[in-house]
Amino acid sequence: MTADALGRIVLLACVGFGLVTAWSLGLFELLADPEETARLLRELGAWGYVLYVVSFALLAPFFVPGAAFVIPAAMIWPRWLALALSLVGAAGAGSVGFAFARFLAQDWVAARIPTRLRRWDDALALRPVRTVATIRLLFMFFPPSHWALGISGVRYGPFVLGTVLGLTPLVVALTWLGGEMMDWMQEQSAERLWWIAGGIVAIALVYRVLARRRDRRAPEHLC
Repeated sequence: MTADALGRIVLLACVGFGLVTAWSLGLFELLADPEETARLLRELGAWGYVLYVVSFALLAPFFVPGAAFVIPAAMIWPRWLALALSLVGAAGAGSVGFAFARFLAQDWVAARIPTRLRRWDDALALRPVRTVATIRLLFMFFPPSHWALGISGVRYGPFVLGTVLGLTPLVVALTWLGGEMMDWMQEQSAERLWWIAGGIVAIALVYRVLARRRDRRAPEHLC
């Protein structure tokens, strides 16, 4: 057995062990009960920080939106602490997705990555940190962005630095505004929330049209 094959087996075993452990501890059920999750994390003290970061890193690349971790963190801990933990968790999630694509599932990922994410290779070779940060600003926690970077030629160091730089504005906004937004939504009528949801859908459709136009341009024109 080659060292590369052994490394893949070890990585797969670690990820599998982490997911099985999370399931056996009832983490998936806890995520469905925000109040119970908050209580547990507070009671665990420093171990709550570890549980939060590990859960973020293991689940966000595959199952749970990153915002579902960042916003509750701001409601559990002081904001400066929530921001630090969320950035570490986001970097961990990116790293898990990166390693999954690079070492375990290159062919599977390559067949499923959107074309727009596969057109950045030249820019990644020339300006890796800047390009990774730009991809993060555009695609945020979108799991295929982790995978696309994993099968690209970018090295891990620039990947992590660009990930932290690119996600910082989003994490700051979610940390400082997420709690207030949740409180505000609870005060709104169902009709108003439907109008807001319709507006978001309209914005998403406009963004999709603009993204298709942007895909026709070379990546270096975007960086």
